[in-house]
Amino acid sequence: MLTANISRRCPWGQVQESKVVADGIFWFSTASHGGFALSQDRYEQMPDHLKACSFTDDEFFEEDCSWCAVVLAFPDFFNQGMQAAAQECFSRFYKNRA
Repeated sequence: MLTANISRRCPWGQVQESKVVADGIFWFSTASHGGFALSQDRYEQMPDHLKACSFTDDEFFEEDCSWCAVVLAFPDFFNQGMQAAAQECFSRFYKNRA
């Protein structure tokens, strides 16, 4: 479970940079990849069809596609441009999950 003490490892390897987006919402980057990670509380708040976007079937949402689920689940923490990009991404890659 993630806490305010951000984990130094994620599914993509050793964390090189991390950012707290909001309480329980984190951004990680590694040498090769990155994405969002959620605390257990935030993950439980997500609708099931957005949880299903996680390719690891847990609180990690990679930067190529599944990131959109985090933005759609918690739009108040992201600007309108990110929200529009997330909706487009979700429609393109996950349209059968809604």
